[in-house]
Amino acid sequence: MLDPCPRLPPELVHVIISEFWYSEYSSEDTVIFMKTCPLINGLWMDVFAHVTSRDIFVPTGRYLLYLSSIIRNNDSLIYHTDLPHSTRTITCHVDLVEATKDATQEPYSTLSDMPNYIGFRKCFPNITKIFLEIRYRVRGRGFLLILSQNQIIRTRISITLDQAMTQLSVLPVDWEIAAYDPAPDYIYGQYADPNWTIFLEDVIRCMAPGPLFKCFRPISFKDMISCSTYINRVRRFSGHGVLTETEGDVRGMNRRFGRAVRRPFSENNSFVQRKGLIVIEVYGHSLWKRMKISHGWVIPCPSAHIGIPSLNKKMVARLADHSLRNESSLLLD
Repeated sequence: MLDPCPRLPPELVHVIISEFWYSEYSSEDTVIFMKTCPLINGLWMDVFAHVTSRDIFVPTGRYLLYLSSIIRNNDSLIYHTDLPHSTRTITCHVDLVEATKDATQEPYSTLSDMPNYIGFRKCFPNITKIFLEIRYRVRGRGFLLILSQNQIIRTRISITLDQAMTQLSVLPVDWEIAAYDPAPDYIYGQYADPNWTIFLEDVIRCMAPGPLFKCFRPISFKDMISCSTYINRVRRFSGHGVLTETEGDVRGMNRRFGRAVRRPFSENNSFVQRKGLIVIEVYGHSLWKRMKISHGWVIPCPSAHIGIPSLNKKMVARLADHSLRNESSLLLD
């Protein structure tokens, strides 16, 4: 008899999750995916944690608080030990193509206003870059000569962190602005260039508020225009700058992530083994087994040997399901 609920092979689950994670979807669709994917079953949750902890996407301001909390407390049923050492990149992608507001604008503002990223480097020792991206449509008639309404504009700022020291550093910053389907007769020329200058002033002011704006100063608008490219109906402007870090913080993010760093376990007095939802802890000669249930509920089970306690399976499944759903909800609400 065929299995009514066949399990997909792990390789296919990895392909499905990766395909979604690295494709462009609206912020709303991404949030729905992040809430529901870990709830399918244990395999999907494990693959989801593996993929999404390596390249983190920040869809809401609350998600930054969630990340710092689960890393500090080491109590995530979804990510287990994937965070923070597996993290390579953090991306904030604002999608304003079909709307004029997006929940991602809050974390984008926070990350772009940071005077330094010391807390993030301390928390994520293997992080390489922070990406700040915006995708939107031209609205209004300010650039009618070069861009018609509803044309797509993309911006991207890449902040390199893996070359920095633990203290204040000078960070390489790369940026790009792409305008899709501009008027072909006004790519270059004495009438087009002043309009492109106004366009660049407007876009840079939006994509790089705060300290990042200084990264654009070394290059003039004239040079930006002359060094741009026009290939396959896309006008691209790009450049490189540096961000000189200064002391300070925004909304306590450096402090939160700096304090979230886990203390290393001593091999002489502690051992932690995660088996599903069962966490076995050894402190010296005292052994306690406990089931961690959703941010603080604990069922202590003293025992003289390492093993799974004989608990009611239905109760365990019910509490586990509640726990995962609770974390999945807290994750983005």
